Amino acid sequence: MKRISNRPAIRALLLALLVYIAIIGSMYALSIFNGHKLTQQRTRRLMSSIAWNVETMLYTMGNNATSFLSSYGTIDMNDTDNSRLTLNQEELATLRHKQFADALDEFVLSNRYTAAAGFYFEPGVIDGPAFQPFYHRGDSGLSRIKDHFDITHSSIYNKVQEERHNWWYVSEHLSTYGEPILTSVTPIYLNNTHHFLGVFVMDYALTSLNQFLKDIRPYKEAEIFVISSENVVIAQTDSLYFGYHVEDLPNWDPEIFGNEEVDFPWLPWKLRMYTPIEAVQHTLLSFLNSFILYGSAGLILLIGCIALAIRAIRRNTRAQQAIENEIRMAGDVQKSLLPEQLPDLPEVKINALLRPAKDVAGDVYEVQQKGNFIYFMIGDVSGKGLQASMLMAMLSGLFRHEIHYDKSPSHIMSQLNRALVERNPSTLFCTMLIGKLDTRSGEVQLCNAGHNLPVLRNKLIELHPHMMLGIVPNYPYCDEMQWLNPGDTLLCYTDGVTEAMNSKRELFGTARLLSFKPHINTIIQAVDAFCGRMKQADDITMLSLNYTPWVMHSVDDTAHLREFLVEKTSMSGPTLAHTQLGIEEMAVNAFSYGQASWLSVGVSIENEVVNVHLVHNGDAFDPTQYVDKSKKLFKEDELQIGGHGISLVRQITREMRYERWGNCNHLVLVMA
Repeated sequence: MKRISNRPAIRALLLALLVYIAIIGSMYALSIFNGHKLTQQRTRRLMSSIAWNVETMLYTMGNNATSFLSSYGTIDMNDTDNSRLTLNQEELATLRHKQFADALDEFVLSNRYTAAAGFYFEPGVIDGPAFQPFYHRGDSGLSRIKDHFDITHSSIYNKVQEERHNWWYVSEHLSTYGEPILTSVTPIYLNNTHHFLGVFVMDYALTSLNQFLKDIRPYKEAEIFVISSENVVIAQTDSLYFGYHVEDLPNWDPEIFGNEEVDFPWLPWKLRMYTPIEAVQHTLLSFLNSFILYGSAGLILLIGCIALAIRAIRRNTRAQQAIENEIRMAGDVQKSLLPEQLPDLPEVKINALLRPAKDVAGDVYEVQQKGNFIYFMIGDVSGKGLQASMLMAMLSGLFRHEIHYDKSPSHIMSQLNRALVERNPSTLFCTMLIGKLDTRSGEVQLCNAGHNLPVLRNKLIELHPHMMLGIVPNYPYCDEMQWLNPGDTLLCYTDGVTEAMNSKRELFGTARLLSFKPHINTIIQAVDAFCGRMKQADDITMLSLNYTPWVMHSVDDTAHLREFLVEKTSMSGPTLAHTQLGIEEMAVNAFSYGQASWLSVGVSIENEVVNVHLVHNGDAFDPTQYVDKSKKLFKEDELQIGGHGISLVRQITREMRYERWGNCNHLVLVMA
């Protein structure tokens, strides 16, 4: 037994350690010597994320206002930034003081970023004098401010009325209720006309934005500023500089503080952040130190685990190799159970292939000859490995035993099913197809237990899908009959053929199987070409029976009939003469009257009785129903097929049997 060496594992461990040290060293050196660039890149990515989050919060607040206003009228959107509220006469007539008061109360309370909201209507729009309800969220709760400053005389009121769309502005001073605000003013018009009705005002508490910046800042020491398009600070992590112009801000040393600035994605604002460079580098170095510490500990632990695993592998190698040898031997035993030689008959050419996916297979096939009959079987056990192969060996032995009693396929199937139910502790099941071919006539009896349908003349034979073996102990299986014409090939296979898969996860499939000639070598080459480099996942088994009896194609071929009969049966004397005469007369009927293009001849002798099996593809005609012309079986203007020839054949035969199957006539002559 080959000894496993530790050297490859040790070399791999050393190489992994060296690569790990090189990567960590490179990252550490890069962070030290290129720390400023790394700090700048990291800071700008963080700031872009912060700006996006701020815009998302403001967008949410704007959506709340739009949703509130749309409950009174229609929001006209000129573009993504500008909007106004329009009311028609019916909507305007329904507005009342109390309605606005209750609605504003609920709106302000339900939006935590809204500091205040109010309507300002022109005199006479609602119940006479100017109506200006305004609600503010204070420390003691929600309150209505009746004596709010008159916005109608402000420049922003006139600007909104002239521009005919909403306007945003930031107070450059603290509001009357003690906090910086961002105000949105939306104009209200009648019927989308120039008839101005008033405005809707909403104040956003920028102190909430300040707290939001504090919550999302990446470093505790960072100072973040939101700067408006007028270069005025409108929010920051510390409200100390609210309302400052950018030029009035303190001059932070760029060597100590990173001074980075990014634009907001949509708003005309900027985000500026001052962060001590040491804080960012300290964060990076702390991460690297932690990574090195925990990574080194993990690497040491991994080395220890691998060392223990190597020791365990060395201890289990002998047992593993013993198991592999046993499996290999089981595969050899299984191969020895397959038929060493397939029956070699002039009438039937048999080919088979079993290619397991592993050392042992869960597929099986059997072909045995008994007199003029060929018994064949193909099966597939659920599961793989030793258990499936042992089960198949049992079924193969039982099949060989049962055919000695010359029973039907359904009887054999029942016996195998009963044995599998009784000797199957793991409750495996098996699909199987059993057939019995009469080499003289081409008649084949088939019994299918949930197996893949066989192929005949490039079509699937529709068989009743009986229950698989190993499930129901006394299941009633039955036989179904088919006829093989000269040149026909019956192909049986397992699902390893149709379920073979390529790299695109496509199956070989039944349609592709039917497109090829039923030759095993041709099909297995097509399967291999289809799968490419994909590993075989299931056992592949195929069994083909090509029916090739002696065939005549015209009356002239009867010249070789005597030679065939002597070689086939060693007949002589009157028996040979009568047999030859009977075949020749029926050949004349088939070719001259039945318009046949071929006639197959099969001859067998049982208990010194000669049986002649004739099959031809001529017109349907039952010679056993022939009567003399004097009995007027046919109309006078019709040609009676046969005539004297059939009468002659009746005199030299003991029995005639006829059957029409498909497009062929099957006739059996039992010679006297």
